[in-house]
Order: sequence, then structure tokens, then C-alpha cells
Amino acid sequence: MSFRSESLVGPAGAASHAVRRTFAFVTDGSEAGAARRLAASAFLARVFNAGIGFATQILLARWMGDRDYGIYAYVWVWLLLAGGIGSLGLPVAALKFIPDYTARGDMAGLRGFLRAARSLALLPCMGGALLAGLVLAIVTHGEGTAYLPVALIGLAVLPVYVLMDIQTGIARAYDYVDLGLAADYLLRPALLLAFSGLVWLSGLGGTAVNVMAATLASVAVTALVQGIVLQRRLLVRIPPGPQRLDLRRWMEVSWPLLIVTSFTLLLGSTDILVLKLFVGPEEIALYFAATKIVAIASFVSYGVSNTSAHRFAEHMALADRAGMADLAAQTVRWTFWPTLGVALVLALLGAPLLSLFGTHFSAGYPIVAILGLGLVLGAAVGPADRALAMADHGRVTAWIYGASFVANLFLALLLIPPLGLSGAALATALATGLRAAMLYGAARSRLGLDMFVLSPARLRTAAADGNADALSAEILRPEEAERIAAEWRDLADRALEPNVFYTPELALAGMRHLPGGGGVRLVAVWRGTGTGRRLVGALPILPARRRYLNVLPVRRAAGFYGTLSTPLVDPDRPGETLRAMLRALARHGQVGLVLPFLHPDGTVAATLDEICARDGLQRAILGTHQRAMLRSPLPGGQYIRATLETRRRKEADRQRRRLAEEGELVFRVARGPDEIAAAFGAFIRIEAAGWKGRAGTALVHAPGAEAFFREAALALSLRGEFRIGTLSLDGLPVAVGLLAEHGRRAFYVKTAYDENFARFSPGLLLTLDLTAHLLDDHGIADADSIAVADHPMIDRIWTERFAVTSIVVATRPGGGAAFRAAVAMERRREQAVSRLKRIRLKLRRSRQSAGKDDHNKSATEAGA
Repeated sequence: MSFRSESLVGPAGAASHAVRRTFAFVTDGSEAGAARRLAASAFLARVFNAGIGFATQILLARWMGDRDYGIYAYVWVWLLLAGGIGSLGLPVAALKFIPDYTARGDMAGLRGFLRAARSLALLPCMGGALLAGLVLAIVTHGEGTAYLPVALIGLAVLPVYVLMDIQTGIARAYDYVDLGLAADYLLRPALLLAFSGLVWLSGLGGTAVNVMAATLASVAVTALVQGIVLQRRLLVRIPPGPQRLDLRRWMEVSWPLLIVTSFTLLLGSTDILVLKLFVGPEEIALYFAATKIVAIASFVSYGVSNTSAHRFAEHMALADRAGMADLAAQTVRWTFWPTLGVALVLALLGAPLLSLFGTHFSAGYPIVAILGLGLVLGAAVGPADRALAMADHGRVTAWIYGASFVANLFLALLLIPPLGLSGAALATALATGLRAAMLYGAARSRLGLDMFVLSPARLRTAAADGNADALSAEILRPEEAERIAAEWRDLADRALEPNVFYTPELALAGMRHLPGGGGVRLVAVWRGTGTGRRLVGALPILPARRRYLNVLPVRRAAGFYGTLSTPLVDPDRPGETLRAMLRALARHGQVGLVLPFLHPDGTVAATLDEICARDGLQRAILGTHQRAMLRSPLPGGQYIRATLETRRRKEADRQRRRLAEEGELVFRVARGPDEIAAAFGAFIRIEAAGWKGRAGTALVHAPGAEAFFREAALALSLRGEFRIGTLSLDGLPVAVGLLAEHGRRAFYVKTAYDENFARFSPGLLLTLDLTAHLLDDHGIADADSIAVADHPMIDRIWTERFAVTSIVVATRPGGGAAFRAAVAMERRREQAVSRLKRIRLKLRRSRQSAGKDDHNKSATEAGA
């Protein structure tokens, strides 16, 4: 019989295994390893903090007596609340802005934030403290005079506490455990214990006034030491240079965080603040002692939240939603299970621990059990609030905390009169459970994260745990979409069907420049997780607020001056990719997706039909039409002779000869960036000088349109995917046509002509030249006119047809009433648009009969 060495379970084997695990834990350089070490550091710091703080509270309770301890506890709760509000949300904002500025290399913004953060909160806080002191001195009377001197010293603590809080946020953003955790968790409570002990030993007495003075000294020394060390480290880490103050952006992010912080503190303080309306300082002292015991369990969630917040921000800055899902899964586990374990221990030892404060404090045991249950409920969703805040959903989090506070206040007023201290604890526990439920729903709908500890199969969103081939879908803002431009471009190169309007060069330009572009979102589907993930699907969608006044939860594919809505889909597993897109919209509360220009004969449409039939997804066809397309094996000249009527061809030849009599007539095609820039400038001038300019519909009159086309044209030209055809007379353009390319398909985007030569039909002549040019280019398989059906000019030249269907697809099986209402609304919209197009086409034909034969792609106006 032989034994493998791994089977040893004796002392030596166990010790060796422990050493290996410890070494791996310390040396793991991965992001998960760093997160575990930070969480462990936070855990240890909070353990020591809990020990020191617990011992301090026991000694203070015995030194001060019930009455003074209750007064001190009440003022301290107010101080924590005022400090959280006075920091203006900047400690948490630091966890977002510092990683964000660093990831983007924006050192000027980083220097500006670090310089201004402390003074932004400190100065208003000092003024507020002075004003509050004057008001208290004037209005306090009766029993409140016992609280006044303690409150005045507490107001002196307030600005220093706020300064320390902001410095702590900055330190945590840089993973300075000693400054971000040890200073607040270890140094400050140790100094408070030491200074309070000195006061007691000196014979001054353990009054609430003296202990609050010791609190002032401990906070001041901690803030001073922390500030000196932090500043030295920042000077080494950040080189000197220019600074930029993004005050508006900081406040836009900080105010929701401030509201969240304020309501968080209110949730933890409402019970004590309301209790004072019904009980005296002695009962407040008992309740406060119980909360200090339960606080031993709260350090887990507090530590994990503060060490993971800036990591959520880093993933958001890099648009790494898969990494964000992984981090969410880890932090939920690290939050819930230790919290549950500590809460169970406290439930067993609650009464003995309370007796340490004084013999009669054991009566507060039910409070410990009830508050412990509330903590476990809150820990079940981990740091969902921080994930939402770092993903710029701070307003949602603020509403959730506000609703939780209102519920807590209402329940406290309802339950305290009949149940006393237990009623206050029950109100807090129920409000905490309500907050956790709302945070869970928000994280799932806004981020696609299932942050509930008992849902492990969904913790990584759709990217199943450990499955490298699993798909995950996310909805990205423009700045996030820009960060994945390389992956997006790679997908566009291998897409199942071409659609130049959804390439990153054109779509990102639209998001930057077109009205409402900042509200466009990109539905992105990924395969795999971490560094090995691959983008397999992309679809830009219009903002919800532009659809039916935001009444119906339906999203519409974006246009970007184009009339093609085919999503970019990887050829491998396209059905799963399209289904993941629909699920992502469903998670965000959308019941349907409108694809107004889908090619029904394409592979994407066929795949969409298959998944609708398979999964029971309703779909409705709103309308179908056919537009001109160029696809032929014939050479250019032969094709024109075969398709264009003899009479029209002879008339075109006659007009070309007459125009050539006016000067040297030359047809050129610009391909390079410099040529494209010059030719595009000519197009802008000609269009603005014509009837579109007079009607105010030229690109120069449409907000952002010229910048959009110019940027997109230059970006595509760098890839050889944009060309501009020009018909010139003696070097001056008389007609210009814009063509974009994707795959082996060209898209005839726009054309303009000089009306001074309208009698020669230069737009028609240019289109004939471009037709021959495209057919003779073996790199182009076909060309899409993107025009309306029955276009008066292009339909007579390009005789092939490209079918286009407008459809609405349900995101969930069954559809429901909301989906049916959306379909009805879309039908009315399609009918209105169809009537408008017919009217516009009649106007165009009337212009053409007057000698104006501008190609004037109506698809462009439809896309707008």
C-alpha cells in the first residue's frame, strides 16, 4: 500500500498547508487577491476598533454613570449625523473621482480635486457650527440645559471630524490602509480612551462635558497626524503640475452621495433621536450600549464597502462590467457570511456583554437580537449601494435611502410608544430590510447585477460562474462605449451583416455631436469574463425619454442619419447574442425593442425569427418597403446601358455633353483623409447654397450634424471605408456624393449639387459616374441607396431592391398589455411618418420637374 504525500493530515501537513495558503494570500497579485487583502485588513482594523471601542464604551458608561453617558451618547449621535452631512459627500466621491482621474490620466483634474476637497467642506462646516452654537445658546432652556455645554463642545469637534473624514476617503482611494482604516478605527478610539482615562485619573470627574472635551482632543490629534502623513505621500505620488477645478461635476456626483450618506446616518440615528421624545437619558444610555454591541457585527459590511467602492469605480472607468460582476459576487459573500456569524455569536453572548456596562444593562438583550437581525438583512445584498453610487446611480440610491429613512421614522413613531426600546429596534430592523430589498432591485435593473447572497447562479450576471463561453449583456453610456472602441471595431470587422451606421467611427461621432446623442446607449454583449472576454454583439438605442414622453417602456434602435437597424452580431451563436440583448433591455424594465429598418431577408432577421418562435417572444411587423440597391456582375457602363431607359440615357448623355461645353468636366473619387476633408468642405458649401440652405435643412443648420459627418467621414477614411465622388467643372465641384462602406457594402449617404448648373442635372450625372465606379470596384459587392421606396431618381438607375421591415420585438415571453400598447403607438407613428414621406416626395418631384434633380437622400432626413 502506498500513500500520496498530499494525503498527510498530521500536524506537519496541516502546518505546511496553512503556510502555503498564507503565502498565496499575501503574494496574490490579482485584483481579487488585492480585494481580499484589503477586505481582510479592513476586517482586522474593525476587529481592533470593535475591541477598543467596546472597551472604551464600557469604561465610559461606568465612569460617567447612566445619565451623563446617555447625554454624551445623544450628542455624539448628532455629531456623527452633522459630520456626515457637513462632508458634502466628498469622502465617498473621492472613491470615485481619484480612480477615475487616474485611469484616464487626467492629472490636472486629480490635482484639483485633492486640493479643493478638504476646503470645500471645511469652510461651510465651520460657519454652520458657529451658527448652530449661537442658536442653541439662545433657544435652549429647561431640561435641555444639561445637554448644552456638551453640544457646544461637540460643535467644536465637528469641523475637525469632517476634515478627518475627507482625508480618510482620499486615503482609502489610494489603498492606504494605515491612514484610511487604522487612523479612524484604531488611533482615534485609542486616543479617546487614553484622554478620557487621564481626565478620570486626574480627579476632574467622568462627566459628559469632560469626555466630549477628550473626544475633541482625540479627533484633532488624529486628523493632524493623518493629514501630515497623507500630504507627504501625495507629494511623492503625484508630480506637480496644472490643476483643474471641476466643481460642477464634483457637486453633481457628491450631492446624491451626500443624500445617501445623510440618510444612512439618519437610519442609524433615527431610533435614538426619536427615543428622546419618549424616554430619558438613562433609557437612551441602555439603548446606546446595545447598539455598540451590535456595531461589532456592522464592521464587516462597513469595511468591505469602503475597500470595494473605488474598485467598482475602476471597473466602471474601464467599462469592465464583467469584472464588476465578479467583484460584486465576491463582496456579497465577504459581507453576508461573516456578518451572519458575528450576529449569531452576539445573539448568544448579548446578555453577558451588556452586563459589562452595568448590571441593569442586561435588560437591553432583546434590542441586540432585533438589531442583529436587521444587520443580517442589510448584509444580504452586500455593498449594493456603493456599486450603484460608483456607477453614477447615486440619485437612485439617494431615493432608496430617503424612502428607508421615512419608513424608519414612521415605524419608530408607531412602535416606540407601545413597545418602548424594542419598538425602536424593530423599526430600524424593518427599515434596513426594506432598504436591502430596494437596493437589490435597483442593482438588478440598473446594473444587471443580482446582488443577493442566495442567488449565486446570477451573481455574475449572465456570465455564469467559471464558464468562459457564457454571455453577459450590459447597457453602456457613451463614455463607456468609447472605452471599448477597439473591441467594438473588432466586432464590426467580423459582423454577420454589415451596417456602417453602427460602427464605432460613425456611432460614437453621433453620440458626441448629434442632439440627444449623449442619451444614446449601447447594448453590448460579451462572451467570457475578465481579460479573455470578447464583444459579440452591439446595438445603439435611443434614450427612453425621447419615446412617447417616457410613458411606454420601449427602446428604439438609433439612426445616426441612416436607415438601417441591423445589430452588429458575431457569426458564432448569433441567436444567443440577440437573446442576451433582449434580456438586458428586460432587466432595465423595457418591454419591447423597435428595429425600424431591419432587412427581413438577412441572417440577423432570420435568427431573430427563430429565437422569437423558440422562446415565445411576440413580434409585430409595422411595415415593409423596398428601396433601390446596386448589385450586378455587369461592368459599370454595360449595367447603365442595360437598366436605364434609352430615352433617359440619351438625355443624360446630351446633358453631359452640354455641361462639358462649359469647361473641363472631371469625375474624381476622394479616398484619403486629406482628400476627404477637402471634398467634404465642398459638399457643405454646395448644400448650404442650395434649396436646403434656404429651407434651413442643410447640415450647417442642423445642430451638430456637420461636426458629426466630418468626424465620421475622417475616421472611416483612415480605414479606407469612406469615399466622396465629385463632378467638377474647371476644378470647381458642381455635384458631390458621400459614400460610406462596411464589409463589402457601400452606402450612398448624401449628395448635393450646384443649382447654377441645375439644367444639366449634375446630381444625375454624378450618380451615373458613381454607379459605374462602384460596379468596377471588385472590393464592393453591392451598394445600399438607403433611400425611400419609389425614389424618383435612384430607382430608375439601380434596379435591384433591398427589402426593409420595421418590427417591434418583445423582450420577455408573453409581451403583455404594455407591449401591445407600444405596438399600437408604433403603428400610429409609422403611419404618420409614411404620410410625411409621401408629402416630401411630392415636393421633391415638383422641384425635379422644375429642373432640380438633386439626389437628396430622403433616407438621411428619415434617419435624422
